[in-house]
Amino acid sequence: MRLPLALLLALALAACGSSTTPADATVDTAHDAADAADRPDTGLGCSALSACVGACADAACVSACQSVANPRAIELLRAQIACVFGSTTATPPVAGVCANTNGGPCDSAAPGYTAARCEACITAAQRPGGACDAAVSACQRFVG
Repeated sequence: MRLPLALLLALALAACGSSTTPADATVDTAHDAADAADRPDTGLGCSALSACVGACADAACVSACQSVANPRAIELLRAQIACVFGSTTATPPVAGVCANTNGGPCDSAAPGYTAARCEACITAAQRPGGACDAAVSACQRFVG
């Protein structure tokens, strides 16, 4: 499933956290050893997680989707988002093909930003043979 702009933006915003929830906190809890020990290695696959999150209107919904997802699906979807937008919390940090910061194609505060340019970048990055094709394909293949 190639992620549409709205879904990627929602996921990117959810990954940013808030003043009360640090960046990636909801996703990182899936990797917490205690949390992983409490649930079996089942749950939503990556495409199902993507569809679930895509139907969300708020961070609580995104968290609910993640709570029923396979930890590997969360990891793969995060990798797809990081490929497209970048991730400052990754080790090492990932720049992202369509960065939404530092003047990247999806940085709405950058001079000359247009939603059409951002969406075109996302589409190109995720298409077969695009810069993020491997991440998209890995997500599509993982069914949980």
